[in-house]
Amino acid sequence: MTSSGCQKSILVILAILFAAAVILAGASVLSVLRQASHQNFADKIPASLEEAASMISGSVVYQRESETLVESIYRTEIGSRGQVLLAKDGRYPRWSPDGSKIAFIRRGSVMLMNRDGTDLRELAPDAGARAIAYHPNGSEILFTTGEKIMSVDIPTRLVREVTNGMTFAGMDINESGDRLLVSARGRVIYAANMPGGRFRQAARGCSISLSPDAELFLHNNGGHRRLTIRRWSDLNEVYEIAAPGDFQIDNVTWSNHPDWIALRTEGKGQENVFVYHIPSGRYFQVTFCGDANRPDLFVETDKAAHIGKGSL
Repeated sequence: MTSSGCQKSILVILAILFAAAVILAGASVLSVLRQASHQNFADKIPASLEEAASMISGSVVYQRESETLVESIYRTEIGSRGQVLLAKDGRYPRWSPDGSKIAFIRRGSVMLMNRDGTDLRELAPDAGARAIAYHPNGSEILFTTGEKIMSVDIPTRLVREVTNGMTFAGMDINESGDRLLVSARGRVIYAANMPGGRFRQAARGCSISLSPDAELFLHNNGGHRRLTIRRWSDLNEVYEIAAPGDFQIDNVTWSNHPDWIALRTEGKGQENVFVYHIPSGRYFQVTFCGDANRPDLFVETDKAAHIGKGSL
């Protein structure tokens, strides 16, 4: 081999070694970042409810399952360990936009009550409702029967079909009603501009929710160990949230405030409601019963505004 050939061979070997080093270094950096992020989030779970109450004034509603396997609706104020039983035999509670009422499902019927459990009304009896979403316009409640998404008008109790064409697991809609986000069988998320818009595949995952202004949406991802936030306009990922500690998470909802979301942790005896503050990246555990599910958070006052806004 000529000297120039040897030099070329040496250069090729050096290039390969350099590339390998870069790859290993990159993997190492990613590993360190993931570990640091994991530890960071674990450390941010507060030891006391006083810290949560110092950052937010509001309440979560959620369902619990009794020993007889009958689900009931409860409400807990942020900062309190107390649980107020609002309705027996109910699931899937959702706040009205102004926080004065709560919609939920009772054996397939769409129900509505005041925030304290009074004035209980049946809006859509025997509707076959599986999941619901309180329309941000305050006058409708959306629900899915599986093959269809329906809407019941609160004042008149008239039911109409919104869309069909797939097996729907969940949905969310914006105030003007022209942005509909759905999750479907097979853990596929679709977005559509309404009315009558075609569904475009937005992501893979589950547990969907729109931001209050509907410019963003979030969904569960990564084996229920992280949340992904995407832009509505181009569906690109803009933010990622790791689960608290070693928990898996599910049933996420964006609250009425853009900085706060609610979710529940998974695991037998470990199903509790957490709220998450996006700008600070902090989690707060707000229930300790071990069997809470499908939470929804209504923020009355955000006391953490001094922390500053996130980059979303």
